[in-house]
Amino acid sequence: MLKHIVLIKMADFDTEKEKNEAMKKLKKDLDALPSKIPVIKSYEVGLNISQTGAAYDVSIISAFESTDDLKAYAIHQAHLEVLDYLGKVSSSKVVVDYKI
Repeated sequence: MLKHIVLIKMADFDTEKEKNEAMKKLKKDLDALPSKIPVIKSYEVGLNISQTGAAYDVSIISAFESTDDLKAYAIHQAHLEVLDYLGKVSSSKVVVDYKI
């Protein structure tokens, strides 16, 4: 079993409202992935509530049975569509994958 953790920093927006709307759309799109990609074993998306400068804005914690399943997820069309949107609204992300 593998854990796949992603932390996302949103891009700069003109208003906090625009940023929050982009985060909510991203969460909605990400939350839809488990129903479209059967290799996902667990999937949790969280929106940050911390006000510290070191905080990231969105977190994804997911699990897969194998590295092959994680690779299948990475190239799945539904995931690629979310990545396209993510590229437009984020400034950076960090990823950690580990065996459990």
